[in-house]
Amino acid sequence: MKAMVFNQFGAADTLKIETLEKPIPAVGEILIRVKAFGINRSETYMRQGLWGEVAKVSGIECVGTVEHDPSGEI
Repeated sequence: MKAMVFNQFGAADTLKIETLEKPIPAVGEILIRVKAFGINRSETYMRQGLWGEVAKVSGIECVGTVEHDPSGEI
């Protein structure tokens, strides 16, 4: 899968598109095939290091379709 990640804190130019392995959702999680996402203010704080160590993949707010639900509910 392709993802926008940051490997160091800093400005927007620290964001890079990388190919990562597709995650396997655990119980209580779902896998979403993201169609679009936005970068919100919280993510700019994360990228700048203002919140300490956090997720390295951006895209808190996204839209897409559920690809896998281990619980079978969706």
